[in-house]
Amino acid sequence: MKYKTLTRLLLLGSALTLGALGWSQRGAVQEVLARNQDSQAVYAQIQTHTRRLQDSPQDASLWYNRGVLRAQAGDNKAAAADLKRALELEPHDTDGLYNLAWVELRQGQNKVALKHLTQLLQIEPHHLDARWNRAWLQQRLKNQAAALHDYRFIEKYLQKQLKPLEKAELAALLQKPAVAAAAYALALKKEPGQPDALLGRARSLLALKQVSEAEPVLAKAFQQPLNPTQKADLLTLRAELALLQKKPQLALADYLSLRQYEPQNARLELQIASLMAQLGQESQAQEHLTRALKMAPDLQKDPLLQGREFFRLRRLPEVQALLGGSKTSPRQKP
Repeated sequence: MKYKTLTRLLLLGSALTLGALGWSQRGAVQEVLARNQDSQAVYAQIQTHTRRLQDSPQDASLWYNRGVLRAQAGDNKAAAADLKRALELEPHDTDGLYNLAWVELRQGQNKVALKHLTQLLQIEPHHLDARWNRAWLQQRLKNQAAALHDYRFIEKYLQKQLKPLEKAELAALLQKPAVAAAAYALALKKEPGQPDALLGRARSLLALKQVSEAEPVLAKAFQQPLNPTQKADLLTLRAELALLQKKPQLALADYLSLRQYEPQNARLELQIASLMAQLGQESQAQEHLTRALKMAPDLQKDPLLQGREFFRLRRLPEVQALLGGSKTSPRQKP
């Protein structure tokens, strides 16, 4: 057995969740890392493997172990070089392919990582983590059909290997909100305060327009310690809930708070502008609308911009300039 560096890459909203380096067993390295809290021990092991490689340069295990140790130390470029050398010696090593893809993802080399995950799955089609991670990566690369193919493969062949929360996430990714809501409820029986499960269940309930059921779930999520990604997700969902409840002021407050987590989100700026225009805050609405169109000119085709609340703003010269001088009237007039 060898290291297994990555626990799981997941698309929760738009966030990339990288697991810590983990391992099973290969040589003496597993024992050292298992008890290691001090980076000096990792560096000492790197030096030990370097000395051993001088005597045994054809030992794929030594290249592999040093590659994982270097990844543990944060030297991803050197880690990739070692893992590639190990794969030259053992081309069908699925752990080597898996860990190399992980290192490449850390370097932002998404397409190369995709290639190595695909190679792995050609050797071992039922490798759950590789299948899941490739689906996530396909989504990141906007290959939605390919991502769905992998998620459906997991649903058909690998579902029994999933934990309750993972089953819920899979159902959500496959756009099965009723199944997802039930699966998230099951996950919450095991971990009642699990933030991702609470947010996932609320998201699924909102997709089903079950507003009264979603409200207490979001309230409970608000009471949990959340990381920045989860806080952004919570604010988005609470705003959506407020819109369904026809409470634009509450929705606006949450969208404005969301800006600190997503300062470059042009669609968010457009949504804020729309709500401000509805509430009669035209000068502020103009400011956010202008910012949105400068950030993403393609937003002028967004259906939200055709709403009647933008009727006056669309005719302002400065907005007209951002719209390319279009004289097109919105579909609805006040």
